[in-house]
Amino acid sequence: MKVRTIVIKKIFCIAVMLMTIFVSGCSNTKEFSLILEKQSDDYVEIHKFSDSTKIYSIFSDVKVKFDDNKEYDLSEALNKKILTIDDIIKKMSLYSEVNDGGTKTYESNDKKLANVNFTLAKCHSSNDIIIGIDTTVADECRTSH
Repeated sequence: MKVRTIVIKKIFCIAVMLMTIFVSGCSNTKEFSLILEKQSDDYVEIHKFSDSTKIYSIFSDVKVKFDDNKEYDLSEALNKKILTIDDIIKKMSLYSEVNDGGTKTYESNDKKLANVNFTLAKCHSSNDIIIGIDTTVADECRTSH
């Protein structure tokens, strides 16, 4: 009976440790910053998801740098599932919500998140993501690229 109790306690301790590691240590949300470069006047497609959702950006070169100094193109980081758009949005502030059922504009003035201030719109109608430099970026949701 004592052996069984000891085994049960050990299994319980291992389970608690694994749960703790799973909940706190296995998160995909490493610290990161964005490097936005090569700004132009036009929005260019920089990524296409498997569901046909696209990311358009006024910056043709968007990189992600992680706290371990590894650097990826945004598209590569998204493809490898190292980062999600929601990881970026979580670090931004909601600026506005359009009355179209859910288009939202977020802004970042945090130099820890990116080398420049930028805005991001998550379009309701197309699910596309638009990265720009001002709060009118949601207007791009209405144009076909």
